[in-house]
Amino acid sequence: MADGIERTKELTKRVVGKCTPNADRLSNAVKSLVDKVMKGEIFENASALGVLQWVLCSEDLKTLASSIPPWAYDGDSGSGSEDVTPEQEHFYDRIVSRGGTSLLSKLRTLQFGSESSFGSQVTFTDKLTSQQERMSSFKSHTDQQSGAGDPVIFQRTMGIASAYDSAKQQMEGQDQDNFTGFFNSTIQGPIVIEQMKNLLCIPDSLGQILRSILDLIAGSLPFTLDDITNLLGGLELDEFFEKLDQMLSDMAGFFEYLNYIVSLDLSQFSLAQAYVQKFTLGQFMAAIAKGEGRGNCIMRAMLEEFTGSDNLRDAITAIDVERDKEERAAAAASAAQTESGKQRAYDSQTEDKEIFFEPVPDELILQGIVTGTPTPTPPPIDAATVALIQARLQEVEARTMSVGLRLAMMVTPTPDEEVDGGYFDEGVSGGSDGVVPSDSEWYTPTPTPTPSSALGSGGPELGGML
Repeated sequence: MADGIERTKELTKRVVGKCTPNADRLSNAVKSLVDKVMKGEIFENASALGVLQWVLCSEDLKTLASSIPPWAYDGDSGSGSEDVTPEQEHFYDRIVSRGGTSLLSKLRTLQFGSESSFGSQVTFTDKLTSQQERMSSFKSHTDQQSGAGDPVIFQRTMGIASAYDSAKQQMEGQDQDNFTGFFNSTIQGPIVIEQMKNLLCIPDSLGQILRSILDLIAGSLPFTLDDITNLLGGLELDEFFEKLDQMLSDMAGFFEYLNYIVSLDLSQFSLAQAYVQKFTLGQFMAAIAKGEGRGNCIMRAMLEEFTGSDNLRDAITAIDVERDKEERAAAAASAAQTESGKQRAYDSQTEDKEIFFEPVPDELILQGIVTGTPTPTPPPIDAATVALIQARLQEVEARTMSVGLRLAMMVTPTPDEEVDGGYFDEGVSGGSDGVVPSDSEWYTPTPTPTPSSALGSGGPELGGML
């Protein structure tokens, strides 16, 4: 058993030795790049650090704001809530003893809402919590768009973006950027995040002033209203809180813009994916029209006779003309090997200007592709339409049988006097020459095709099909 295992190892080693020297080798520089990709060291999200800093600032503010005692406590232990703690009483006394009743009221309103809507309106900490969740969602999206997240998603996005840019250039021929529209959030995101940090995190910003005030009054060290006035930087208390409300409104506007640029990324991907799918289908149809690949002849016939529109038939005709022109040009080039042939080739040359097409509207590209698009219900078929369809089916059947009869008549039958008058061998194969005598039980008369005019159609006659 052991000898068999060793022999197998030796054979495997010899086989591998024959194959590995022929493997393609990467240069050291390329291998270094691939190694960094493998280790996840090649990409970074430019918004990531700013997002983290903003979240830390908002979390710090939320924690401090939550330390403000319930506004219902007004210093009267007899009328106050039974849940009031000694720490809350001490906090209230410290503020009131320094003339901070107005400040306390504003801070409580910021944290808990006005007295008339206590517990029912979105508070300051509620807004910060919601914004933190939205910021986390934005970071997840930009991680994917920058390559710092799932590499499969990033590779898919890059692949569609590259294919879309190439397809647009080939169809429209315009020197324009069709690529960066997939990455609005990664390009513009860092700028927006920086502005949001300026509102909440940097020194002397409204967010930092509020943090310092909350830190001061929630602490255990003594303070005076002059300390708070110094923090306000010359602003009146009412003016500061008005600006604070404006800051929250500005912050909401920034988040709306972040959502907008993320939606641009997603919609651009959907549009491009649909565009590339249709562009690829168009190239496949062109290959069929050119007869490239096995089986394309029957596919082209099906398209021309059954499923293709007049537009497709016109396009196929144009491709045929173009191919014939290319073949003539190749023949002329071959003939140009002789001196006299050169002149003939020169005379036959024509310069064709490349045709580019205007951009197709997005709605048309996405039609029937976007998830959720309702499928229209077909209208009911009336009796007249049913009759027309049946008549057309009979016409197709008649034409098919006529074509078969014409093909059979193209071969001159060789009579065999010994078998059914020489034309039909019913006992062997049902007729070796394909002709059935009229007096045979197998004879079927050829139906008369319905004229196109009677069907309301100007379709081609049999002669035009052959």
